[in-house]
Amino acid sequence: MRGAIYGGRAAPSSGVGAVALPVAFVAAVSLVAVLVTAGAERRYVLGVAGWAAAVETALGLGAGLVLRGIKGTASLTLGSAAAAGTLFALSCGGSTGPALAFSLAAGAALAAGAAGRFFRVRVPVWPRLARIGPFVVIGAGIAIAALAPAPFPPIPPRAGGAPDVLLVVLDTTRADHAPAGKGATIGTPCLDRLAAQGTRWTEAFSTSSWTVPAHASLFTGLLPREHGTDWSSPYLPEDAETLAERFREAGYATFGFSANPWITPEFAFDQGFEAFKIGGFTKPLVPWSVRWLPALYARFEGVDAFEDAGGLALTGAATRAFAGERPVFVFLNLMEAHLPYHAPERFLGALRRRGWDEGRTSRLDQSPLRGLAPGSVPSGDDLEALRALYDGAVAYDDFLLGRIVTRLAEAGRLDRTIVVVVGDHGENVGEHPPLDHQLGVWDSLLHVPLLVRAPGRVPAGASRTRLVSIADVPAALVALAGLPGAGGPGPMLGDTPREAVQFSYVRPREMLDRIRDRLHVDSTPWDRDLDGIRTEGLKYVVGSDGTREAYDLAADPLERVDLLAGGRPGPPGVAGLAARLAASAPRVVLRRHPETPMSDETREKLRSLGYVR
Repeated sequence: MRGAIYGGRAAPSSGVGAVALPVAFVAAVSLVAVLVTAGAERRYVLGVAGWAAAVETALGLGAGLVLRGIKGTASLTLGSAAAAGTLFALSCGGSTGPALAFSLAAGAALAAGAAGRFFRVRVPVWPRLARIGPFVVIGAGIAIAALAPAPFPPIPPRAGGAPDVLLVVLDTTRADHAPAGKGATIGTPCLDRLAAQGTRWTEAFSTSSWTVPAHASLFTGLLPREHGTDWSSPYLPEDAETLAERFREAGYATFGFSANPWITPEFAFDQGFEAFKIGGFTKPLVPWSVRWLPALYARFEGVDAFEDAGGLALTGAATRAFAGERPVFVFLNLMEAHLPYHAPERFLGALRRRGWDEGRTSRLDQSPLRGLAPGSVPSGDDLEALRALYDGAVAYDDFLLGRIVTRLAEAGRLDRTIVVVVGDHGENVGEHPPLDHQLGVWDSLLHVPLLVRAPGRVPAGASRTRLVSIADVPAALVALAGLPGAGGPGPMLGDTPREAVQFSYVRPREMLDRIRDRLHVDSTPWDRDLDGIRTEGLKYVVGSDGTREAYDLAADPLERVDLLAGGRPGPPGVAGLAARLAASAPRVVLRRHPETPMSDETREKLRSLGYVR
């Protein structure tokens, strides 16, 4: 190549090489990024890699033109290419082994280039290195990418034996969005398939309107009155037997993966799990510069090139949990649908078509207290945007779930895996203030999705309208897996359906303080604990302050008209529900887990989600 230097003397250069080298480097890296990406993810990376190629090519052209008339062009060209490689590798996990090695090699090339140009160091082999250097770097990148773990690696087949179990919690997901309803701006193809191949319970309800008591019920089969896990004590009780403990005793390998900072070992939710991985809760998931990077470098961390709330990395890790020979029980919490709503760009097409570009979307008020202060209730364009963002977030969860389901199918293990998808609670998106899922026990917060796919164990394509509680899931799951001493299948699968479901909510004192101090709003109306009971058509709620409410759910599904307002006695069924709730089990708290101060990291994560001050 003309333009290489030897001993500081530059051969004549037309400038073509100065431009060609950086352009070839950056374009090839971006192209290779697409080629080495696993097939199912290739189309999602293509747009990012294309943008990276355009930006990098422009930078390379600019560098080549600037260097065109400088002596030692080839050395500086190689050096600039190596510098770009170093920057890219460090931006996406330079602390990992392959990325660090790549960075050191590129840095050495840059140092050699600088030495040759500025210090006129005589390096006899340098002309040849200058010619092949960029392509060596590209080759190293290809090798690293090929060896790097894919975001969703293939799952190996497993011989017969006990069925695997995948329990997926779609955090903050409403029943009318999973599968997507008629008004959704984007579909949920994976959930649609699971519903068609399994059984869907259309009248499933949570035991509370927020994460901690709901997960405690899901793990133990107990109501909040019985397990006592709530705002006052967010720890799972030590002597409550959990699903994971049941499966571990039966010989299962048990793995937990949680994107929610409440559902972590810090609050004892790892009881019975051999390994429990918690996700990252910062946005973006990877450094901002990943938007300009080819997916080649993103593969160093096993994540794709977009921002999320930790779901992709956790789902990939959950996929790898199926690698062993033992049957596995895998719990996975995905919280992409939690405020603030955030989904990759491909899930926001409907919002963009309405004129909401990224800048306008970022300015949208997504405060969990929105709607409590006068004039802050979302309406019009804001409400449409919030609902479209929520749709996109649920669709992204569906995409993640689809990747692990696809891998199970490819391995021939899907039909031998019991897949349960359930919501822990719903969300208010304009139905009641505030935006979020606090301060009430409306159906918008309690009505959750519940799907079970288990060929030969539950019918395919069935839709059951019986009332069920998420506290019924443990008994059903243990029975489906045929664990020793499983007992009865419970109301979900048994012949005796529930006549009513119960739920509770304990006042969030820190949130009440924020309402008073930040919004300057009287928080007294929400300063109460709530207990409730619901049949198919009637709902009764009693507050610790003596208030009582009742709703005719058939005539008033949004719960706007309190049948007991003004001291009215209400319909005949209310008295029966009140008596039944009063006669139910008293608040018996199991032996609590020793409370420890919340870590600063956890408090910061919860603060970013609006839970604490």
